[in-house]
Amino acid sequence: MKKKLMMICLALIIVLIPTFALAADVINETEPNSSTSPHAILSKDAEIRGTASYSDEDWYAFKLEKKLDVTFSYAISGNAVPMNTKFELYNINSTTPIINQTVDANNPFSQTVSLPVGIYVLRTLAADSFGGNTYNYVLTIKQNLVAATNITLSKTKATLRKGRTLALKPSVTPSGSTDSITWTSSNKKAVSVDGNGVVKALAAGTATITAKTESGKSAKCVITVPKVTLDDNLYSWKAYVSVGSAKKNSAKITVKNNYSKTMTKVWIHVLPYYKSGKLIKVKNNGPIEKPAYLGTNSSASTTYSLNNAPSNTLGKARACIYKVTYDNGKSYVNPYYKQWLKTYKSHY
Repeated sequence: MKKKLMMICLALIIVLIPTFALAADVINETEPNSSTSPHAILSKDAEIRGTASYSDEDWYAFKLEKKLDVTFSYAISGNAVPMNTKFELYNINSTTPIINQTVDANNPFSQTVSLPVGIYVLRTLAADSFGGNTYNYVLTIKQNLVAATNITLSKTKATLRKGRTLALKPSVTPSGSTDSITWTSSNKKAVSVDGNGVVKALAAGTATITAKTESGKSAKCVITVPKVTLDDNLYSWKAYVSVGSAKKNSAKITVKNNYSKTMTKVWIHVLPYYKSGKLIKVKNNGPIEKPAYLGTNSSASTTYSLNNAPSNTLGKARACIYKVTYDNGKSYVNPYYKQWLKTYKSHY
C-alpha cells in the first residue's frame, strides 16, 4: 500500500513543484494533504508547522537544482505525543527511503545529507495510537549554501584561431562554495562559450568572456580571434591533415575527421621540400587515395615516404586533403585545396 501511495505521489508531484525562491518560507500544514496532494515547498529553506493524530501522514515536496548538503530537522510536542512518529525522505524516482527515522518528544531529529540535483518528497506519519489526541510538529529544511567571495580564471586574455577551442578553468574562493557559475560572451558572433567555460573561436573579432557566480562575483577573459588565414580554413573544414617532422625521407601524416559522418576514403596531396624549403620535384605528385574509416573527431596516421632519393633529402613536408568520402555515399572536394596548392607549390 505504501509503495502504491508513493508512486501516485511521484506521478503527480512534478506539476506541483515550482523553482525555489530566495527567501525561506514558513508553511502551515493544511488538509487535504496526502500522497496524491502533497505540499510544495517554495523556497530553499523552509519551516513547516503541522498538527497530526494517529495514522495521519503528511507529504511535502521540494526541488533541488544543484548538488548540496541539506539539513532536515523534525521535532514534536503536545500533551499526548506518540512514541513512534516516522520521518522519511525519498528521491522522486525511488521508493527506498534516504532517511527513515523514528522521532518522539524527547528525541528530536536532525540529519544532514548530501543530495544530487532532483525532486524529493518527505513523509511524516503518526504510527502509534495515543488516545485519539493530536500533537504538533515542526519540520525544517535548510540547504547549506556557501557563497563565493572571489573568482578568477585560468587566463585573462588569449588569442584563438578560427575553429580552435579553449577551456577556461575557474577558481572559486572558498573552495567549498556552492555557487553555480554563469558564462557569457560579449560577442557571440566571434566567440561562443558553453556552460562549462569552453570557448570556441567562430570569426575574426574580440569578445570578453565573463564568468559570474550566483553571489555576484565575476572574472573576465578577453579572447581575440585574428583574421582568418588559409590554415584556419583548412583546419576547420570537414577533415584536416597535419604533418610531423621529416626523418630519413619519411614523415608521419595524421588525418582528423571533423564531420558528423564516418569517413570512408580520403585523398591526400603531399608536397615534399628540401631543408632549404625548396620544393622537391617528384613524378606523378598529386592527391593519393587512402581508405580511412574514421568516426567524428577521430584521427588516424599514415607514413609518407620520399622514394628513390638520397638519404635525408626530405627536409620537411606539407599536406592537404583534396577530397573525402563518407558512409552516406557523399563526397566533398576541399574548397581551399587550390589556394593551398598555389601558395605552396614552389616553396615551403
